[in-house]
Amino acid sequence: MRPRFHPVSHRTTTTLLAAALSCLPQASPGQSVGLYFDSNRISCSDTIDPFGIRRFYVIAQTPPQHSTTGILLALQAPPGLEVFNTDPAGLIFDPRNEPEVTGSLAGGLRLQYFPCFEPNTTVALFEFDIFDRSFGGRRPDLQLHFVGAAPDSSANNAYPQFLICDPDDPNGHLGLVDAVAHDAWLNCTTTCNCTTPIESRTWSAIKKLFMER
Repeated sequence: MRPRFHPVSHRTTTTLLAAALSCLPQASPGQSVGLYFDSNRISCSDTIDPFGIRRFYVIAQTPPQHSTTGILLALQAPPGLEVFNTDPAGLIFDPRNEPEVTGSLAGGLRLQYFPCFEPNTTVALFEFDIFDRSFGGRRPDLQLHFVGAAPDSSANNAYPQFLICDPDDPNGHLGLVDAVAHDAWLNCTTTCNCTTPIESRTWSAIKKLFMER
């Protein structure tokens, strides 16, 4: 007698994918990286005029569930705003907490720290100055936003990502976990939301993520 095979239903496949994805690191309000105008993470809105300069503080809150060894991020800024080179890289690091740096802020930056950060830790990553080289009057509603840099896995890079600490490999990591991006605004004229929420992934993106891991 030939064995009987029972086809897997779409509902069963959906359940299996959902269960698998629930085990993957996801972003939560407790883990973030943001652009602020002060070192206390209070202000995310300020003004700038043509040929003006403003200082930004990049501050992260590490995931509550994971020790982390670094972060991947890239800055998206409106045309005419550029990093003012206060040093060759344009970034100012605390010498007590200086990372190994790869890439650039606009093209994609990888910061790797030694030793790893404990879970749920506030970390001042770096500071930098933005210069407005535009002409004319004050431009309204200029948004500065972080996305991910090119990761070394198939994980989504629409958001900044923390590198999960690997105690056995200081130069590597155990995976990536998304971070909530806290935006900054210059010359805001409306209600400017400083937090960019994590968006729901599409079904095709979920299937692709599941198959490639």
